[in-house]
Amino acid sequence: MPADANVNVIFHGLFLFVQQNGFLDVLIPNMGSDHVYRAGTFLAEETLLPRPLSSPYHLSGVTGRDASFDTAKNIVFEGQDYDHAASQDDVYARILLPVPVEIVSMRPTQDPLIADFDPGNLVNNKNPCGVQVLRYKAANLDAVQLVPHSAELGLNRGNVFLNLHIIAEPDRDLDVDHVRNGFEMALALLPGLSDPLIFIENYSTLSQERNDDKVRGYAAIETLTVRERAHMQALAGLDWRDGNKHLGVVDDGLVDQPPFDCLPVMSKNT
Repeated sequence: MPADANVNVIFHGLFLFVQQNGFLDVLIPNMGSDHVYRAGTFLAEETLLPRPLSSPYHLSGVTGRDASFDTAKNIVFEGQDYDHAASQDDVYARILLPVPVEIVSMRPTQDPLIADFDPGNLVNNKNPCGVQVLRYKAANLDAVQLVPHSAELGLNRGNVFLNLHIIAEPDRDLDVDHVRNGFEMALALLPGLSDPLIFIENYSTLSQERNDDKVRGYAAIETLTVRERAHMQALAGLDWRDGNKHLGVVDDGLVDQPPFDCLPVMSKNT
């Protein structure tokens, strides 16, 4: 195993990332039964149980550096901390992470967002990304854990990288109102923002871009939403049921119109 093996933490869906001094707070807004909350190996993620703010999950066994979220690709607020008094009705769980070595933002919206009211010009004409890959290094991949989550993590067969998928998104088709509600719930966790701050009418579906990066250890298939995965697995299941081999590719997961998916929000509180 190399001394600087790659660890990719891949976030799908609705999160509030708050960059603090020396670490990241990741809050999962509580969308109730409209979302599934899972973490673990790709296609084998297990339910991530709810936890109060005072008892967060944390990623161990990795080292980071000083990466920041790209403000051109994401919705990033400056100087805003999260609401430390938020209840579990508002926040499903909190995750503590080191600051990553690199952040790769993928699956932007197909169309730019148009905000009716956006005084800071933080959203208007942007194509924010629905998938975020936070990259770390590890001397021992066997020591990497999301504590206290018990699911196995995605160590590859060559023992040169490990992928952890964290999901907070719908597992069924929902409309644009759901995406809007999720965005507003994430903003509500930043109490320093003025109200009303942003109103967006035209949330867009995600793009169908491809993002294979074998050197850094993740593939385009790992950027699929939960709904797209279900479509891919249904096609594979038809072949397996008939006793046939399934040789599908990532295109199997992408339907003609990708789903509306919740978009993460970021803040730098450094």
